[in-house]
Amino acid sequence: MTDKPTWTGSTPRLTAQALRDMYEPLLTGIDPLAPERVWAALDRIGDWSSAKSAIDIALTDLAARCAGLPLWKYMGGWTDDVPVAWLVNLASPEEQLLDAKRAVEAHGFTALKVKIGRDPSQDLASLQRMRSQFGDAMHIAVDANGQYSPEQARHIAAGLYDCGVALFEDPCSFRTDQAAAQFFATSPVAVMIDRAAGTPRDAQRQVQLGAQAIALKIGRTGYRRSEAIRQQCELAGVDCGVGVSAESGLGSLIGLHFRGARRHLDPIPAENSFFLKLEVDVLREPLRVIDGRVKLPQAPGVGVDLDERVLERFSTLVR
Repeated sequence: MTDKPTWTGSTPRLTAQALRDMYEPLLTGIDPLAPERVWAALDRIGDWSSAKSAIDIALTDLAARCAGLPLWKYMGGWTDDVPVAWLVNLASPEEQLLDAKRAVEAHGFTALKVKIGRDPSQDLASLQRMRSQFGDAMHIAVDANGQYSPEQARHIAAGLYDCGVALFEDPCSFRTDQAAAQFFATSPVAVMIDRAAGTPRDAQRQVQLGAQAIALKIGRTGYRRSEAIRQQCELAGVDCGVGVSAESGLGSLIGLHFRGARRHLDPIPAENSFFLKLEVDVLREPLRVIDGRVKLPQAPGVGVDLDERVLERFSTLVR
């Protein structure tokens, strides 16, 4: 996961401290393969933190290893071949197009996740160039990170539709539930909610208001809460997408295993390609994206080895 205050409310140092001082005493002596006992102890601390997500993911990895199965198969076993989208960061239209072209040429991406939310006219110009460059077959989703005003979001939605955009994530901050419901009902592009759907209760509320898709940030919600949100969405006929949080290769793989586990997640390509932007990673053998897809490991659990030298280099952050 990526721990930063504006995303998770924590830092690596604070998360490490919580693991040592709060959760380790609660879990000492409990069978890690008895999840109901584990969560009876963990739920004595009511919030859901980065530390809880880390414990949840680690325990699921342990259970999969004991079962002799890769995580994707242990959690559902749908596919080991996962399509991923390239993340196009916020930049000028020229820079965004160049970045997308390089990524498509190098890795064969067939899906793009484009950051928008600055100026609607510039954002539309960028998307028009991408659609012209890559044709109708390219799956394009956008994320405004709630930066538009409601008026701007309503105005740009029609242009996004004309560009063939599949999903409009976090278009703006909605002042009321009524405003959100109206936007969901009238937007010509399906709306995905991320920031306001970080818990099962919040996600259920957004679905009831009419959101057409919910983003799952596995590092933020862990496997347990992500699956609870996913189940709610499946019952409601709403799509889920596995989103990106600027993770390393390991964090990306944790999300990709979840994406590969469930057929319900098929309609939306995973966004976990940020590791390609990093100069150094914690995996001994880096993940590869070929023809826009990642082949998941077959070894038990997460199924990869970590580079101990890199881990040692970054361990000073949490000491």
